[in-house]
Amino acid sequence: MSSAPCGPPGRALVAHWDGAAWTGRRLPPEPAWLPARADPVGGVWLAVNPAYGRPYVLNYRDGRWTRSTLPPAGGRTGFVDVVPRPGTTVLWALARRADGALLIYELA
Repeated sequence: MSSAPCGPPGRALVAHWDGAAWTGRRLPPEPAWLPARADPVGGVWLAVNPAYGRPYVLNYRDGRWTRSTLPPAGGRTGFVDVVPRPGTTVLWALARRADGALLIYELA
């Protein structure tokens, strides 16, 4: 029996079970993680609204992590929700600017 990796209290950790053992990756200590979303090819999307800086998405696919930062949107912007587009590896991200405007992004 194998135990899952553990991180320090208050730190986010993504763990992957390959059928024999757990592997893990600590994530930055951000205060506002949105729920993770799986894509249909075994990847995962994590959206982050950091306390400082622009929101970003982490994507794990094919054994590696990719970070995509939202482009400047004319004011403070934060993710509201993220949804994988069915049958694809594309993610739709709904964000809201401080003035209330809603923005939709497509990430691949």
